[in-house]
Amino acid sequence: MKNQTIFLYDYFQAGEFFNRIDDASEDRESIFITNSFASFFRMRRRGKKCSLVSRIAKRRRIKIDCTQTREFSLEILGDEEIRDYGDSLACAIEDKLGRDVETVIFVWNGCSVAGEVVRQLQKEYKEIKALFFEISNIPGKIFVDPEGVNAQSLLYRIPSRLDGFSSPEDGEYREWKDDYIKSKKLKKIIPQAEAAQKLSLSHAIDLCLMPTIGYRTFTKNSMKKKLATAILSRRSLSAKHLKKFHKHVDPKPPYIFIPLQVSNDTQLLLNTKVTTLEMIAICLEGEERVVIKPHPVEPFPDFINDSFLREHDRLSLTSKNTMDLIAESSRVCCINSTVGLEALILDKEVRFFGNSVFSSFNEVRLKKYVMSYLIDIDFFSSSQLSKVAVKQVYKRLN
Repeated sequence: MKNQTIFLYDYFQAGEFFNRIDDASEDRESIFITNSFASFFRMRRRGKKCSLVSRIAKRRRIKIDCTQTREFSLEILGDEEIRDYGDSLACAIEDKLGRDVETVIFVWNGCSVAGEVVRQLQKEYKEIKALFFEISNIPGKIFVDPEGVNAQSLLYRIPSRLDGFSSPEDGEYREWKDDYIKSKKLKKIIPQAEAAQKLSLSHAIDLCLMPTIGYRTFTKNSMKKKLATAILSRRSLSAKHLKKFHKHVDPKPPYIFIPLQVSNDTQLLLNTKVTTLEMIAICLEGEERVVIKPHPVEPFPDFINDSFLREHDRLSLTSKNTMDLIAESSRVCCINSTVGLEALILDKEVRFFGNSVFSSFNEVRLKKYVMSYLIDIDFFSSSQLSKVAVKQVYKRLN
């Protein structure tokens, strides 16, 4: 029986990541399916099998719940466009299926039209297996799950899965924790924010072609921000923006710390019933001061302005180092931010207002998640992957 892996993704960097996995895979045929023109051209130059999903591609009718996709929630595509895009994806995948072929589909993210299409096809074709990938926000590690990411994952549905993973030695985890805290205090900008600021030829190609003859799966604002960052320094812009507020302070403990998420974060749109403003209001019901820090990718969210801050005496804004803010806080409140995970690592009380994988963690599960569950692959690196790491990925199918 032939083994094949289909890599399904909707942006250039994810294609580069999957290409590294493919290069380190053994005894498997590979097929890349994408709506990124830049990635399609790159894969073809490499001699890889790659299918481009565009408006002129073949289609078939497939029923998916488009309301559970980022494209719908962020109004990136209209209802009919989502249906057409989903039909084109389904047809591209079905063309690669066959008898005596064991097919595994690797999907980037999964909170997308592509993710919904794959889940629907799995109901129709029992032989299809899938894995969903996401950046873990723990440096050098990725999240891989057979059902989805975040609240769509098998890990969220069955947290006890972590109990079957090996426990690290106390000394090993303590050493990792100390190194992690030191690196977070030194690092001024997270890799995601750094990547979000870069404007490359691949972005220009997709900016021109995806909205016209393809399917645009990025927000218009994301490209505007890249263009703005190409002219201005995001870091200086952020500092300048924060300093204009009368309550931008270096906070003194005790306080409740609220790390803000990007306003177009899929997790805020799909995996919570509480808005950021509602969360802040709930935290202000007590007597403690509340300190909020904007996300580095979005240092100036629309609702933060001087009049908003003046309305709340115990609310202030900061740009201080996140790890210091966590350490000095009495507790941390967030929707489902990775900062909530960082707070757990620092042994802080955390309240998650949204659906979060981290909300079920105790001390033992936290250690297992960081040291055993997450896979040691750096999404942002270009280095060759080890065959051992890739075998770990395939083991998540079981």
